Amino acid sequence: MMLANDQDEEGLGSTAYNAEAGRVDVRFADSISLKTTALVIAASDKAGMKGAPRDRINEIIARESKGSLFMQRAHHLAEKDGEKIQSLLQRLNEKDDQSDNWRVSMCEDTIDPQLERYRSQRKKVSTRVVVDLDSFFISCHILDNPELDESPCCVGGPKMISTSNYKARRYGVRAAMPGFIGQVLVKELSGGSECLTFVKSDFKLYHSKSAEVKAILQEYDKTLKMC
Repeated sequence: MMLANDQDEEGLGSTAYNAEAGRVDVRFADSISLKTTALVIAASDKAGMKGAPRDRINEIIARESKGSLFMQRAHHLAEKDGEKIQSLLQRLNEKDDQSDNWRVSMCEDTIDPQLERYRSQRKKVSTRVVVDLDSFFISCHILDNPELDESPCCVGGPKMISTSNYKARRYGVRAAMPGFIGQVLVKELSGGSECLTFVKSDFKLYHSKSAEVKAILQEYDKTLKMC
């Protein structure tokens, strides 16, 4: 059996493709699973979080989020999504029971021809390149004030974090996380030796640094356009 979406012990519910049976097995999420789905974004790993104490981070996030209006709404939505997913997977299994090779036929008869048609119609007029400026907002502040990088810090406030430096990420602090949870993570996981520093957003600074990056890229392509 090959797991398609494996999860931790508390789990968010999972599905698995059973190669021997040629079908999808539904692992129905329990009440704990449904209550933790809202934490996926805040708890998922980013660059710089390797080796972070994942179990303790998840425990603190769940504890600090318990009972909030956000979590109550997220639990409700998760239950609805879970019902839809289970219904779709059931339909998928029923289709597998009716035909052994319908996926292959659909790819060969429908999807592949469509992709080829789209490729033939596409105008090759430009090349698109994605340049990822890692932890961009907080990095802009650190360039102007290197001392910030000596301790856990982030751009945002107690309500929401937009990005964090790598020292903060070691404690599980990341973008799209409420700042008050980030404060608790740093305090508890450091044993009280460190605290999270909040830096106020400065979009004038971000525009300036972005322009510097654009200028460097334009040295290689004078026709460069940024989206």
